[in-house]
This record gives sequence, C-alpha cells and structure tokens, in this order.
Amino acid sequence: MMKKWILIILMAFCVVPLLAQDTPSRAATQPTVLTVLARQVGRQSLTLSDVGDWNWFFGTYDYVKNLGCIGAPTTAPAGGRWQRWEMTYGSTPYTYLITDDAQTLVLCNEAALTTPTVPPPATAVPVTIVPPPAATPGIALTPIGEAASGTLGGPATPEIVCAIPPRLVIGGAGRVTPGDANWVYEAANRTSRKVGEIPGEGTFTVIQGPVCDPVTGMNYWLVQGNGLTGWTSEGQNGEYWLEPVSSKPGINPSNAARLKPAAWVAAFPVAIQNVIFSPLSRYFVVMDTTGRAALYDATTQSLLNELRAPGANPQPFTLIRFSADDAYLVTADTANNVYIWDVASVRALGQITTEKNVVALAFSPDASANRVLAVATDDGMVRLWGIPVVTPQTPPLMMQTLPAPATSLEFSPDGRMLIALDATSKMLALWEVGG
Repeated sequence: MMKKWILIILMAFCVVPLLAQDTPSRAATQPTVLTVLARQVGRQSLTLSDVGDWNWFFGTYDYVKNLGCIGAPTTAPAGGRWQRWEMTYGSTPYTYLITDDAQTLVLCNEAALTTPTVPPPATAVPVTIVPPPAATPGIALTPIGEAASGTLGGPATPEIVCAIPPRLVIGGAGRVTPGDANWVYEAANRTSRKVGEIPGEGTFTVIQGPVCDPVTGMNYWLVQGNGLTGWTSEGQNGEYWLEPVSSKPGINPSNAARLKPAAWVAAFPVAIQNVIFSPLSRYFVVMDTTGRAALYDATTQSLLNELRAPGANPQPFTLIRFSADDAYLVTADTANNVYIWDVASVRALGQITTEKNVVALAFSPDASANRVLAVATDDGMVRLWGIPVVTPQTPPLMMQTLPAPATSLEFSPDGRMLIALDATSKMLALWEVGG
C-alpha cells in the first residue's frame, strides 16, 4: 500500500525548473479526474474511497507521460504544468494526465475510453479531453508502472529489497499510525484486489508475515481487524505505517513467582478430556470425555456456546482444531463426520463424511479464500478440501495414501508444505507445492 499519495519531485537538473515553483494542488484536479472516471464506469459520482489503490504525481508533460502512458500524444497538448493520477476501479487500472488548472486531460489507456466528452464538474472549469492516437497493430497496452525517481532519462528502476526492519510479531496486536488509513489487500502486494482499509489508530491482530513485495520494497503482514482479514504494508523508505501495540506481558521467569491465585475456576459434571486455546488466544475449547465441547471467550472466561453438531443424534467429538486466524474450528466425531464451524456465530458451515475414522486434522495458514483443510483417516489416506463451505458430496482436492495411518498433520507457516507423522512414529511424509 502507498500511504495515500506519492510526490515525485524533479531533480535540480531537469529541463523545467519546477523546484522554484509551488507544488501544484491535487485538490484542484481531483474532482475533474473522479468525474471523468465516474462517466467511464457508468456511475453518477465517485470519491477516492470508491476506487482502489491510487497515486498522484506532478512534473513536466514528458515526465508524467514517460511514467507509462502509451496512448498519450507525443507533443504536449496546450496547458501549463501537468499532474498524473493512477487509480483502479474494480480490477481495471485508469491513468490520467491533467493540467494543474484542470483545463486539459489525457486518458492514457485507450481501453478505458467510452466517450469523447465528459460533462464539466461543478468545481472545475470545462475540460478539453485529448483522445489518444489510434492504436498501432501489434502493439498492446502495457501495465502502468510506478516510478521510483523523478529523474528524466534515468536508468530502469532496479528491483527493490525490503529494507525496513519488521517490528510486528505474529500473534501480537498492532495499530495503524495516526493519520491516513492503511489499505488491506487480498495478497501481499498492492496490485491485488483491495478488500478494505483500517483507519488511522485502528487496531488489528497479526496473523502471518512479513512477506516482502520486491516491486515496492514493502513488507506486508496478514492481519485481522476492522471487520476484515487481509495483507497490509508496514511502511516504506524508513517510514512506519504500522506499529506494535503494547500488551500485558506473558508469563516469564521474571514474573512467574508473582502469579496471583486462579481467578477463574470451572467445575464440569464429567471428566475433561482436553483444553485447546485458539492460535490468537481469543478463545479456548473444553472437551469432556463424552465428546461434548464448549467454546469460551479467553478474555472474559465466559461461555459462548456449546458446539452442537447438526442432526437429531449428534455424536461425541474426538478431535478439534482452530484455524490460524481464529475464524474457524474443525471437529471430527465418532461417526466419521468432520464439521467446519464459524467461530463468531458458533455455527456449522460445512460437513465432510469419511468412510474410516478421522485420526488427524490441520488447517492451512492461508486466511484467504484459498484456505484448505487436511484430513487423515485410519486407513492411511490423507485428503485435502477447500473450505469453509463443503458437503458430504464435495470431492477432495487431493488424495494420498500412506503406508500407515497418520497420527498428526501440520502445515508449514508459509502454507507450502504439509507433513504427516505415521502411527509407527518412525516415518514422516511431506508434500510440497512445486514450482
């Protein structure tokens, strides 16, 4: 994510001495550009919150055109200083060159043109739209890139490394620094689909990361907060946009002797078989020897609900696992049913029924729509399903047979590998994504 906008300032040796002039106002051109875009996409009006990632630049006409505007006229149309707007609507990029007095505008990508005229916005003077020249056969529009320097005629920008030292911690809390919101994406780069944003001073929980995007030099973290889950950038060029949030210290050698007596004690009518905390410490599940399970809020220690399998005759649970982001639970019961649960509503979203006893379960760490569930049965089979919504008739994505039944399944933190330990405790099987 770029924190709202980037100023690319021409160096002192540029042909046009812009440094001696005032920085042009993007507020003067923003209404015009948004009006043009709204017309192109069939909307009455648009604001910046309606579009995806956007960037703003200024400089000479040649400079802003050479950032990537294959459809722009070679000779500068009439006008003074120039600005450049890059934004996406849906999955389509739109790039505009516009004079800082908002009188002349060029649409760079020919595919975005649907009409040669645009009604003037109320806050700007009439606009002269300059259509691009006819496309040359055999030449395709290239993706619009982003300049790293305002130097004219400089060498191609090399691949950037993520030099900013990470400060966030997986499983810890963080917040967006005061000011602009941080955009959240489906993948760890700002060219993927935007899923929302976390406002300035908004908090979140860190699930996974960091992942370096070499194109922008930004570290991305998978976070959950503000009602969404996705990847957001920690910062760039020494500026942090995210910061860790101090929390209560964990039990450690320096404070262990000062632990207070237990403030919460619960008695159960039957023996407890297992207690499982969720990965982000938001919940825990208590399972008794009859297979019944109860979900608790770990912060308040209050009972949220009992896990009740659908049907008139639910069977006792034998296995329970949380997803890495605390969003889902998976259970297996004595009737070979596997249920996928939404933790927030404590509701079963999907069901898998196997022919043999389920002996191991594991969620992939991916918190996107690509999440998968691994299920091992006592006939030595290991299967993968896409989740959360599955039915007993949903075929598995993959089936593999081991020489002996698996007793445990674990995904690697990056989700590329799945490892199984067999019942003899002497053999490991490992699958890895190729390529």
